[in-house]
Amino acid sequence: MKKSRIPTLLLSIVMLLSLAACGQESKSASGPSGEYSTSAKGFGGDVNVTVTLENGVIVAVTAEGPSETAGVGSNAIDQLPDAIVAAGNADVDGVSGATMTSNAIKTAVKKALNEARGTEQEAFDGYTEGTYTGTAQGNNGPLKVEVTVSKDKIESVEVVSNNETALLSVPALERIPSEIVEHQTLTLDAVSGATVTSNAIIAATKNAVLQAGGNMAYLDANAYAPEAGDPIEKDAEVVVVGAGGAGLSAAVTALQNGASVILIEKNATLGGNTLQSGCGWCSVNPEVQGKVETKAGQIETLQSYLELKPADYPAVADVLEVLQGQIRDYLAGDTTYMFDSVELFIFQTYIMGTRTGLDGTTITGNVDLIKTMCTQSEDARQWIYSFDIDEFRNYNTPIGGPWHRSREPQKNETGKNGLPMLQALETYLLNNGAEIMYETRATDLITKKGAVTGVLAKKTDGTPVTLHAKKAVILCTGGYGANSEMVFKHNNYWKDLPDDLLTTNCKTSTGDGITMAEKIGAQLTGMGFVQLMPTSSPVTGDTFKSMIEPYDFIFVDPTGNRFINEMAEGRDTLSAAALSVGSYFYVIMDQQMIDNGNYDQSWYDAKVDAGILVKADTLEELAKKIDVDYNALQKTLNNYNAAVKSGVDSLGKTEMVHTCEVGPFYACPRRPAIHYTMGGITINSNAQVLDTDGNVIKGLYAAGETTGGIHAGNRCGGNAVADIFVFGRIAGKNAASLKK
Repeated sequence: MKKSRIPTLLLSIVMLLSLAACGQESKSASGPSGEYSTSAKGFGGDVNVTVTLENGVIVAVTAEGPSETAGVGSNAIDQLPDAIVAAGNADVDGVSGATMTSNAIKTAVKKALNEARGTEQEAFDGYTEGTYTGTAQGNNGPLKVEVTVSKDKIESVEVVSNNETALLSVPALERIPSEIVEHQTLTLDAVSGATVTSNAIIAATKNAVLQAGGNMAYLDANAYAPEAGDPIEKDAEVVVVGAGGAGLSAAVTALQNGASVILIEKNATLGGNTLQSGCGWCSVNPEVQGKVETKAGQIETLQSYLELKPADYPAVADVLEVLQGQIRDYLAGDTTYMFDSVELFIFQTYIMGTRTGLDGTTITGNVDLIKTMCTQSEDARQWIYSFDIDEFRNYNTPIGGPWHRSREPQKNETGKNGLPMLQALETYLLNNGAEIMYETRATDLITKKGAVTGVLAKKTDGTPVTLHAKKAVILCTGGYGANSEMVFKHNNYWKDLPDDLLTTNCKTSTGDGITMAEKIGAQLTGMGFVQLMPTSSPVTGDTFKSMIEPYDFIFVDPTGNRFINEMAEGRDTLSAAALSVGSYFYVIMDQQMIDNGNYDQSWYDAKVDAGILVKADTLEELAKKIDVDYNALQKTLNNYNAAVKSGVDSLGKTEMVHTCEVGPFYACPRRPAIHYTMGGITINSNAQVLDTDGNVIKGLYAAGETTGGIHAGNRCGGNAVADIFVFGRIAGKNAASLKK
């Protein structure tokens, strides 16, 4: 592991703020001293906390939560105490993916402080009546609230502006303001899957309340956490765990094949990482692709495949032989329009997934799984159209993709391409008798005589849930990109992987399904291989959101120089190069690239206002704003523009469309983040889970990123969505057809 400059800078800022906070709280040398122990309810049970004070200043915090989830809640147990000591109070951010445990620690610390300082019953003189505004940083920019108070209480909290993620943020935007008013406290559980938004609302409200003369100790004393309800027990023929693309398609297909279905999701909304992604979907459709003009470099790539010897690729020799015949036929005819075939799709997926680990072992994709995905991907996309989804946009080559075969859903005002199709699947389920249980986290599989017969789960309020599956359980819980402990434990690919890497994933992508399956003897594969997304935010981990087409990418390092062919094959190649230049790099754009981008101008303007994009009328002004040498940047763009016009790039980029010379100019700071985990549960082409001996575990299926084997050591851009919908449908159909 290695550390980067960005966290050091952020830590310096945090320390300064912490010192200021500590200074405020330590003005009185007569504060209480001693150890104070309290507890609060976490995810698995009570979390016990001991706070040590010296003259009223927090000098130590210890936390214990033996029932909290290893690698998730345990991260909060390990990290939050030090953060609280540094801040001098419990008003710190929780640990992503461990909301309930984080809140339990913070609540217990506040109770201990109240006990020590005698403020639990402290008199409250009242607010200064009126309406106040407060602002805090959300996921994608500032979040603003208006808080109205009377003398005795907070009367209303309204979020008046925000840039939060559509759908994912809605439960937090609705629930947190209501709970603040109902319980007269700012110590609340964040909404599962919307932690950052929840905390932003609370922080903005605190800002406003302090303006009104609010007493934080008084509000802390009203700390609220919902109580667990009576145990829930239900049964269905098929139980699906996870409501991302894989889970929704599995549940719908099971329902279409006559099974009763219960779908559970630990977040408060559907979508998971499918919603987070740009939803690029690779598939082969010669009828449509045959009308797309051949792209630069494609002919040369095809010619290079003719030089390969099938005997050197024994696992896909039959595929390569067929492919070479197709290529010869194509090259002998009119090459004006693009070539593609299922065989090319299979071969590229296989060779691009082949990687060698740090231990010297080589990993390759499971050919049966690859063939299944590639041959059925277009059928799955046509199936999506049956839910009244608009025709996907034109083909493109996604970052880390080898060919021009990815299509994305139509743009919408939310910026979330996959939202309409996910909502359509959810609507189908609800209209046809399926049950969906949100904020319900699966913890264990129920087994009987070696077969899986159900799922144990828990609601976010602690209510236990038992679900019996008369036919099968389908695991679609996603990968483990937000579980850093699991990533570093298994890493077998990345040298000196920075220990502070963020993730593009939902913060609840913690490998739950993998852990549950492994407990009952399921075989895992490829766990050491994690993909980084090179174009992620250095602050939040958020992806580039396809701001512009990948062929227009211009990557420059902090010195203003390009450092990689931006269309190089493999996201790991791009990420390794990006990490080598430091803690960040910039994507440079001009107005014509923006005009050719995927959103209207107002969308980009909002990103400028939120600080995600830097905009300047001239290149010199832009260089100054981002602290890059102007002459170096100008030379870089002059060379790039010349390469666009000549078609010859010194770094080997072949697909270039626009020059970068029309102001205004834009820069977007980027840094690699954990994006996709190739490893997971071993399945066969029927989506059945295999045990460590290679035998089928009866009654258990899996699909999507929770599985391994398809992508081996590197996932091609656009293949994840193909994977989840192909194998989600296979799992749903086969689970519904299972005889028990």
